[in-house]
Amino acid sequence: MVVKVDPRAENLDKLFLIYADIETESLRKLKILQIAAVTQDGDTFCSFINPGEPLPLRGTNIHGLYFEVKDKQLYRDGRALPSTTEVDALNKFNKWLKAFNKPIILVFYNGISFDGPVLAKFYKKHGLAITDNVKYLADPLSCCRDLFKDTRNHKLRTLAAYCSVDQTAVHDALDDSLALKKICEYLVDREKTSLAFLIGSYFKTFEYFTAKLDLMNIDQLEPEMCGSGE
Repeated sequence: MVVKVDPRAENLDKLFLIYADIETESLRKLKILQIAAVTQDGDTFCSFINPGEPLPLRGTNIHGLYFEVKDKQLYRDGRALPSTTEVDALNKFNKWLKAFNKPIILVFYNGISFDGPVLAKFYKKHGLAITDNVKYLADPLSCCRDLFKDTRNHKLRTLAAYCSVDQTAVHDALDDSLALKKICEYLVDREKTSLAFLIGSYFKTFEYFTAKLDLMNIDQLEPEMCGSGE
């Protein structure tokens, strides 16, 4: 495979890899319901966000999350989930990232088209900025399209099955982050190369998304258009 490699990619191997995912409330309002991540060493982060109102059925049918008016709690599979506010979840995510005290590259599947713009929107909404040790956001989707030629599609769960990666809860941000990590590790091992080479030019600074917010129709971004989970 011939990969067009951004000159900056030669430094990516020096960065700490964190695989991440978000779940949103619907494809219209785009409230964040979950932020989760797993480091290259296996440390995890997970925070659920209370939407404060009932969720659209279309979204619930995808991620299984729903809001109970009677006790104002977020649920999945009949179990109340510990949840917090958007601003608290973003601050906790920042604190977790900052604690590693090393330069980080966040890896999101379909992140350049979806997760990056959505996260940038909510950081800006609350007057926050992502911690400064996050240097880039990388997206292996295009790489996976190039390297998985014999799969019926390039949705995350399809690639997980192809790579014999077990998923216990599709469209759970933590489970999807763990699956993404294992898929990337599978590719690195199969191709005998580094993730930096495989990513090639598919990464951006977080400031890129913040700067582009005014030019994006954020409410029309759809995660399953490129199959980030379903």
